[in-house]
Amino acid sequence: MTGAALPAILDTPKRAMILVQLDCNARCPFCSTRVYTDQGLLSPLDYREHVARRAKDYTLSLEELKQLYDRLRADGVERVNLQGGEPTLHPGLVELVRYGRALGFSEQSIVTNGRALKDRALARALVEAGPRTLVLSIFGHTPELHDASLGVAGAFADLTEAVQVLVELKREGAPVSLMGQLTLHAQNFEALPEMVRHWHDRGLQDFAVRLLRETENTRLDGSGKWFFDLERLRAPLDRLLSFCRSVPDLMVNLSELPYCLIAPHRLGFVLADLGSNPGLLQGRPQHARFFLTAQGEGRAGGTGGFEACARCDLNELCVRPEEAILRRFTGSWRPWGIAREAAALAKGEWSAGSLDAARHLLQEERRLVDFGVADDVRLELRARLAREVSAPEERAHTLLGDRGAKEMADRLRKNGARPVQVRLLAASALGLQGPFDGPAERWMGELETASLPQGGTTLAFLRRATVLANEPLTLVFAYQRRAPGGSGLALVIVYDDRFVDQAQLEGAVAATVTQRA
Repeated sequence: MTGAALPAILDTPKRAMILVQLDCNARCPFCSTRVYTDQGLLSPLDYREHVARRAKDYTLSLEELKQLYDRLRADGVERVNLQGGEPTLHPGLVELVRYGRALGFSEQSIVTNGRALKDRALARALVEAGPRTLVLSIFGHTPELHDASLGVAGAFADLTEAVQVLVELKREGAPVSLMGQLTLHAQNFEALPEMVRHWHDRGLQDFAVRLLRETENTRLDGSGKWFFDLERLRAPLDRLLSFCRSVPDLMVNLSELPYCLIAPHRLGFVLADLGSNPGLLQGRPQHARFFLTAQGEGRAGGTGGFEACARCDLNELCVRPEEAILRRFTGSWRPWGIAREAAALAKGEWSAGSLDAARHLLQEERRLVDFGVADDVRLELRARLAREVSAPEERAHTLLGDRGAKEMADRLRKNGARPVQVRLLAASALGLQGPFDGPAERWMGELETASLPQGGTTLAFLRRATVLANEPLTLVFAYQRRAPGGSGLALVIVYDDRFVDQAQLEGAVAATVTQRA
């Protein structure tokens, strides 16, 4: 084997995917890297070129893999993704990962069905070798569903044992991330929430959801039985997102699904998900841009009709479903307008889920700024949420912002005492025109010349103050102040009184000081 039959595929200039071998302990009927033919097992490339080889002829030796690593590293590649076949069956995998760590790859990830990792000795040796992530291929939450997708009996039981072993190793301190990769097809998509719940209950916390893609095997099958109407995914997807909001340690990456499948009130999930894929916020489409040949307003119309995508704020950040999926879609593509959706939530009627939707959206406030959501919309959303919540501590975070409340509490803890003084200053009383969302330098000059209501003393001390937070609603400063018995920390909060009254803010500050300090 020369290594030419299984090249490294560069999906970005800095990341490569390597097929270490085609041998596998599963027989997924839709496999993308192995084609089942009358002539035997072939790679997709060889199948298209009418070349026949035995499966073992595709296996790269450890020495060949090391040479490939050397070439990739010399070309500036920083991350490698090892796939198969089943890479954990390769006898040199552990040594290869060690070699990659010594070469200085910043990330080595391994995609596996997990069956071999029920062997604790192998699992321990592999995670100690230093891969950053083990990606576990998951197709179901029951033996029937998962085993049918892998084409072998016992795969679900093996994966269950492997997850138990890996979670235990991680809890013992193994420096590896575990990712459950859920691939959806016609037989399992309706069970998406149950799959996440099942495997989260067994210790997995991070998941990625993707759609099954068309392969040489699905084309040979010809039945189309693995593909489904994406319109039917909306309900299971929304049930999953409801579950995610109830489980703080659960992370689900949806960046390989079209974002327009997500309901408008889940905008917080969309904005959070953009940060889960390093290429998204750099304006790099994941695969190809949606084509824009319209066949009806906002409708897919079989394999065409993406005029709606041209009007979507996420048109450069979203995946394009493949033809096998597109021609089955019966719904409508709804373009995202981030500013429009945020304004509707801030100013419209609130339903039972609006409180959580607003809370989630404000956790992604900086993304709202990136998408041009107006200052008054963000302020109104924050103030409205503050009026709706009842818990003092949550009100503190709502008014001061997560960062403001945390940094104020951290400063209090470092100071070793509660503040000797808390001053609340209404912006209108100081002649300031909020909102205060720009750099400190922009409004510092105004504050220096403004006067405090009491005694006419100026705010010149703010030049020496420390800015703890620069949130749209409030500005928090701290400075050392002499007091009987020693110096303490004085806090000055300038707030925009168009959106919140002093009584609300006093409650928020009191909650932060007493519960966080």
